[in-house]
Amino acid sequence: MENPLPSPSLDLICYALKQARCLIWHADVCLASEDERQASPTFRNTWEITLLNEATAERWLSVTRHPGNSFATDLLLARSSTARAEGDALFAEAFREGKERCSREFPLTLADGSQLWLHEDVRLEQIEPRRWRLVGIFTDVTAQKLTETYLIHEAFHDPLTQLPNRSYLMNTLQKDTSQHRVLLFLDLDNFKTINDNLGHPVGDLVLVEVAKRLRLSVGSQGDVMRLGGDEFTVLMRPGSTRAEALALAAAIIRRIKEPLELSGQPLHLSTSIGITEGRSSEAETLLRNADIAMYAAKNQGRGCACVFDETMEQDIRTRFELENALRVAIEWEMITLEYQPVVLLESQAVIGLEALARWHHPTLGTIPPDQFIPIAEETGLIIALGFQLLRRVCRNAIQWHRFNPELAIALNISVAQLQSATFADDVLEILRETGLPPEKLVLEVTESILAQDREYVLLQVQKLYDAGVALALDDFGTGYSSLSALGDLPIHALKIDRSFIWNATDSLPVRAKRHQALIRAMASAARALDLLVVAEGIETAEQMAIAQEMGCQLGQGYYFKRPMAEQSVEAFLCHTAHAAPHAARQAMRRLAA
Repeated sequence: MENPLPSPSLDLICYALKQARCLIWHADVCLASEDERQASPTFRNTWEITLLNEATAERWLSVTRHPGNSFATDLLLARSSTARAEGDALFAEAFREGKERCSREFPLTLADGSQLWLHEDVRLEQIEPRRWRLVGIFTDVTAQKLTETYLIHEAFHDPLTQLPNRSYLMNTLQKDTSQHRVLLFLDLDNFKTINDNLGHPVGDLVLVEVAKRLRLSVGSQGDVMRLGGDEFTVLMRPGSTRAEALALAAAIIRRIKEPLELSGQPLHLSTSIGITEGRSSEAETLLRNADIAMYAAKNQGRGCACVFDETMEQDIRTRFELENALRVAIEWEMITLEYQPVVLLESQAVIGLEALARWHHPTLGTIPPDQFIPIAEETGLIIALGFQLLRRVCRNAIQWHRFNPELAIALNISVAQLQSATFADDVLEILRETGLPPEKLVLEVTESILAQDREYVLLQVQKLYDAGVALALDDFGTGYSSLSALGDLPIHALKIDRSFIWNATDSLPVRAKRHQALIRAMASAARALDLLVVAEGIETAEQMAIAQEMGCQLGQGYYFKRPMAEQSVEAFLCHTAHAAPHAARQAMRRLAA
């Protein structure tokens, strides 16, 4: 058996000293007198040091040895100049104040260049006015120090990206003495869609890649931090200006938009950035203002940067109130529907109805869709709201088929709904639940659905198309890539945006003729693809005539009927002309083709 334990108590102590990573020493110290210090400012105290277990300590305290030096002297030289100065100050204070004990921790550089941490605990006894006797012990605390360093790093860094975290940011700002700092607040656009559809592991890979791109973009201009989720900040170096922040934000936006493919899936990323500047001592205010500016950037269309100003606070407060009110409105089904007829232009006979969401708040009054729909999309409330309205539309359509069995019912859907992993399946389930034939439902989409997660959205749309649901491309001509959308989207109908119809009767002849030519070109392209063409926003007989002349088969607008409340539809259907069954079926066959 190796290293048998000795029995005598003194031997046990010697054995423990050999095995332990500690070094015991004692010293007699003679303090320099006042006359000696005045005669020579460099005159030092006299130390007579004895190391009790020097031989065993040399095995683990393998410092660089210098010829002619004692081991104690080389131990002193292995400390940094800072550590030596701190030790001198510690003992000077102990001698001056008559302390009986002092302790500290300091690093020691070994011969191989590695670093070792020691804890020094010293007992002091004054034996004469200028003479002291000290007993101390050095203990290796490297393992504890590494653990402490690791825990501090973890407390101030994000484990996924290894970027500093919110605690680091707040601690940096609170300790900053420059008084004025510029802060950028970044939030990835539509990141929730990536997590929901591709899974959190892919989402984590995206965050790591974004962190990498941010480091490359920022470089030495500041510190990049991850606050949590898909939120990042950049604290620019002291002295940075607003102009430099805007230039950096533009560079970040460009780099984030660079192509990215993960797990064979092409991803299109963008980020919205808020910029603010202010006193570093007001850390929470600085962060809040940057956050507010970031939301302003999202409201301006995303993928851009905004600088904070005081008016944004009221805008954010109003938006917050609307968001809370919208949650209540959805829960209590307070979002209502109005319906506008779609007619055959040649006979003005009704072939379908388009459902339009309306919100009449008891205290805020009527809130237009262009205010509450974007909020619903950004918060994810659009999913619950969309299915709530779809279920109501389908049930109403079943009831109204008593008056016109061929009546089609249309409802707008947003890209946020299509990004839901189960959207197509949920739509088909509602059709089965309500009994509405798929070909009697028309879902209207805009070209913007191709701007994000293009391939995934196309799969959802194709699934609905294959099931027989009619699909219409709404607001055609105003989007990102109108002609390519015609080729990529599996649609049945094309709805020409109202701006073209209005401008076709402009008082300026050149403007009117050009827009008429554009309508004719769009209708011609649609006919070549065997698509129905719907003219939106018809308000006069002249506009109707031009739309028909330019090749549009269907139309809707105030000229035929303003949107009407749900309870007024039955009376309207009872007293209106419906498209002849063969004409309606022909149009619907085109829709369902």
